[in-house]
Amino acid sequence: MFQAGLADGSFRLEPNVTDATRVTLLADEQRQLFKPALGALMQVALRIEKHFRFAGVLGVGLNDTDLDKATYYAGVGLGFGRQQNVYLNLGFAGRTADVLSGAHSEGQNLLAEGSADLTLTTQVFRIGGFIGVTMTLNKQNKENEKRKEQ
Repeated sequence: MFQAGLADGSFRLEPNVTDATRVTLLADEQRQLFKPALGALMQVALRIEKHFRFAGVLGVGLNDTDLDKATYYAGVGLGFGRQQNVYLNLGFAGRTADVLSGAHSEGQNLLAEGSADLTLTTQVFRIGGFIGVTMTLNKQNKENEKRKEQ
């Protein structure tokens, strides 16, 4: 899966070049638009004998950098195939993300003394999007289903 719009804000304090008693709050440039994630998705679809079918998708996952923050997924899927289906899924993803707290702004000059104790970020629930590919692993056996009906 790939998720978009859920990146955390990462900030650092750099020494001010003109005033040694102050530091400047700067944003890190390591933000990624798309982040890979590993998750578990559940598709709910009608059992129909067609090559294409729609499904509802719910899931939970973790991305590669923040293992302590779960990501929740809700969306739709399009299944291809009659027995072992491959689904292309897309929808909304949500998780808590670190953003700059309201008391601070990017480029703000702060006193260097005591700046190590500052809380620069706060957590908010952020909604973005996801796209993923899944495959069903169980093969539908038509003969066994017919025997159960008899």
